[in-house]
Amino acid sequence: MLQLGTLKGFNSTDYRAEVQLAGSMAAYLDNIPVARNITSAQMTVGRHVILAIPRGNPRDACVIAVWDGAAGGGGSGGGGASTFLDLTDTPASYVGQASKFTRVKADESALEFHDHAALTTGVHGVGALHAAGFHSAGQAVSKIIWKDASERALEILNSTTPVAWTVLDLTAYTSANAKFAILNLVMHCPITGTAGWSTFHVRKNGTTPDNDWSTAISYNLDNDSQHRFCAIIGLDAGQAVEYKIAIATGATVSCTLDVMGYIE
Repeated sequence: MLQLGTLKGFNSTDYRAEVQLAGSMAAYLDNIPVARNITSAQMTVGRHVILAIPRGNPRDACVIAVWDGAAGGGGSGGGGASTFLDLTDTPASYVGQASKFTRVKADESALEFHDHAALTTGVHGVGALHAAGFHSAGQAVSKIIWKDASERALEILNSTTPVAWTVLDLTAYTSANAKFAILNLVMHCPITGTAGWSTFHVRKNGTTPDNDWSTAISYNLDNDSQHRFCAIIGLDAGQAVEYKIAIATGATVSCTLDVMGYIE
């Protein structure tokens, strides 16, 4: 998207600007990169600018044009650019560019349209992800799949029997390419017990981290105490995690694990 604004400050060393967005006295964007084809002499406080904001994310904003005149438009253009394509450092046509977004070129010389091949549905991102429970170097990921409705993968109700580390297969709730599972875990103690702690743990299958994801309820808390937590847990090649349940003396425990989504 494109946004009009007024230049409020410019750092010629870092080539970054502070911009007040048009139509707002309070909305400012600071430390915004400026296209290098715009000379420092043109970056005079009070001039009007055009911001390119890919996908509407202000963190990716860039100043792509500057001029004198009313930021709201409507007056005579005086020969300046009237559309995005008229600018000298933008693509020449929208043909064949449907659904693509604008980004600064790798050489920082101009703007270009970009299409990410991995985008399908849901929330997406590309990069290296190192989440708790995945005990190796950062993993390349292509997309996050968020379920419209969570799916229950584990339900243990009113139990007085502890469970040692047990493999939980999440194949039915993820995909063959899933590297992480996004989980919601709930532990409820109808009876909190007379001594010790009740705990609910989860980790990547086959790992033994010093600190796994867990929640705990002490015997001295009120009956019907409940704890809930969310975690991103690494999956093994078979899309499995492990869970463990410890139960305080005299306690009764219910534990559930729901899959809210996964990361490929």
